[in-house]
Amino acid sequence: MSLKQNVKNANEMVNAVCRSMLDYTGSYNQGMWCVRNPNHTEVHTCNTAFCIAGFAVAIVHGPKKAWRIEQEKDDSDYRLQGIYYTARELFGDKSDRYGEGDEDFHEALSNLFSDESPEGSPGTRAYARSGVQKVRAFQREWKTRLLNTPIGGRK
Repeated sequence: MSLKQNVKNANEMVNAVCRSMLDYTGSYNQGMWCVRNPNHTEVHTCNTAFCIAGFAVAIVHGPKKAWRIEQEKDDSDYRLQGIYYTARELFGDKSDRYGEGDEDFHEALSNLFSDESPEGSPGTRAYARSGVQKVRAFQREWKTRLLNTPIGGRK
């Protein structure tokens, strides 16, 4: 199974993130955006671990490009924005870059992407399930918005 998937909207992306967190339990670590050679026993075939935002970027762009996006980030150039801002845009949040948008949604994404670790230890099934619960709670609250946020211009 490949991490990169053809998703039409942010809600489909969130579903893919949850599946990937469970399918690649050892590749999920909420304390890391996107890191190579994590200290886990199992990782995705690209040998990379992702947080929720990192999984979203890897699903849309592929894990190798996600790694490059994070490595090439430059805070002075919006085109090189790293995992954090790339994921925010995939979710439909433009407030950081453009100063516009829904403050409540922006805050909800900040909480979703926070490095507050789920229960359990990274690399374990319990940790991944706890992370998925966090994502699903966000999805329930923002489902309409996520359904109406196309990915990559797709509708």
